[in-house]
Amino acid sequence: MRRIVIIVLVALGTTVLAWETAESFYFAKPIAGRVVEWGTSTGLQDVTVVADWQLQGGLGGFGPRGHVVILETKTDADGRFAFPGWGPRFALPRGRLINRDPMLLFFRAGYFPRELLNRDESNSWVRTSDWDGATVSMEPASRRPDQYADAVQNFGGTVDVSFFHPGGCAWRKIPHLLLALDREGEALSRQQRLSDNPSLASWGRVHPECHFDEDQVRRNGEWAR
Repeated sequence: MRRIVIIVLVALGTTVLAWETAESFYFAKPIAGRVVEWGTSTGLQDVTVVADWQLQGGLGGFGPRGHVVILETKTDADGRFAFPGWGPRFALPRGRLINRDPMLLFFRAGYFPRELLNRDESNSWVRTSDWDGATVSMEPASRRPDQYADAVQNFGGTVDVSFFHPGGCAWRKIPHLLLALDREGEALSRQQRLSDNPSLASWGRVHPECHFDEDQVRRNGEWAR
């Protein structure tokens, strides 16, 4: 009887380990798209674009628990951007990819930021973006100037939760986005339109556990010309 119990326990453990391993290896297909100004076909240059294949879990099952891959790029003169495919990548089974596989973030000063997620959950090892091949529009702040500062602040909150705590202190992967947000937050503060602005100084102060290095972000956050 004891031998049977041991065999059953070993079998169960092997099954669980295999399931955990299967849930921890990922691939992703390339992503390409175009960013235009809202209501036009004019491409927007120098939009910072982040693709974050973000693990989710914890209380409720959807909180940030880490990242498989984070990529950062910017749009070209015609508003086009691209991310390469990748894989296989192993992720510790502390969370799983759900619909932020990837989460796409778009930011350019003077335009309302965008955050795009996949519409449905996938169980595939190979992840794709619903927005591959899509045209993404960004609305000029001048259309709703009274709402722009709040939109930047809320976007900064998304960045805070996703890339600082509890998102795993992944700030080193997004220096261009952080520097762009810092500069726009400072500009809005000077105009007295934003009291709690996203800034390099505040991230360093609020998240000492992440060992945030403001100088490193300033060094690495400028796009090469």
